[in-house]
Amino acid sequence: MGGLFSSPSHQFEVRDYYRPPSAATRNCNISQTNTESASLWSHSSSYLRPSVINNVANSNEYLSNTNTHQSSNLKLRPPPRLEPKLSTPRLKAPLLLSPKLPTPQVVKRNNSLFESLIKTEVHNLHWKPMDMNTTKLVDLVPHSTEYEEVSSKFYMYIKKKSRKNFYITKIVKIQNPYLLAAFQIKKEEIRTKFGHVNTMELFHGTKRGNVSSIRNENFNWRLHGKSLGHRFGKGVSFSPISFYSTHYCDKSNSVEKVMFLAFVLLAASCTGNEKTFLPPPTFDTTQKPNGDVIVKYEDNEFYPAYEIYFRELNYASNCIDLYDY
Repeated sequence: MGGLFSSPSHQFEVRDYYRPPSAATRNCNISQTNTESASLWSHSSSYLRPSVINNVANSNEYLSNTNTHQSSNLKLRPPPRLEPKLSTPRLKAPLLLSPKLPTPQVVKRNNSLFESLIKTEVHNLHWKPMDMNTTKLVDLVPHSTEYEEVSSKFYMYIKKKSRKNFYITKIVKIQNPYLLAAFQIKKEEIRTKFGHVNTMELFHGTKRGNVSSIRNENFNWRLHGKSLGHRFGKGVSFSPISFYSTHYCDKSNSVEKVMFLAFVLLAASCTGNEKTFLPPPTFDTTQKPNGDVIVKYEDNEFYPAYEIYFRELNYASNCIDLYDY
């Protein structure tokens, strides 16, 4: 061999630089002392590249420092306590009821508060004397002032909107002190929220089978659209036009039909649709764009004041689409 590897000195340098320890060194006695083992390791490390030795030393130093740091942290500072992750609580809709106003249940148990709350309204509505713990029905005398006021509202739009001829058979006034007290509380509640409130007299048609529950327990907005649907909101529908309300009454022409004239509270209204479950926060009412349909969504925003019983004389076609309501 020639060149670099032909020289004995070069051969020695290559062997000394790359070759691992000799067989005699590898077969050393295992029972050597710690000092001898350290010396052997020092002798063996001379056959490794300098860069490898430096990397191993640096790695050992890093691991030593890391273990020392972690040990000191474990001794001096305990790991942070893991708090249980709580789910975000479901937000409840704010109650509109003012804390200064009593609830209807409280009013019913307090006779003096109950009577003082409805005393003025009972006088204005010309109620007949009654037991305040019951519901009283009073048949209005035909051609009396109150009878004529209610019947004129009923006939006002019947002649304008329909070719059908309806006539009233009787009008019954509902005297329900508990529902009236709840209505008065709700009126003050809405006035507190919006700064104002109006009381409207609107019609609501229904089946004869629902009359008893309405006069005793009020209208139920949870039964929205059971008759013809809910085009302007999923609540209790009313109308200032009596003919619209006839579409919700019994269909048979052989039976006496009935509709209610109710007092309805209204502060702020917007246009509703068939997907409206509640009006926007700044409104309490939805309606048809022209105002012919009014929809309410909360208990006690209405009071069933009168039951109007009527019949149909002929069966001519009507001039209003049923689905307008």
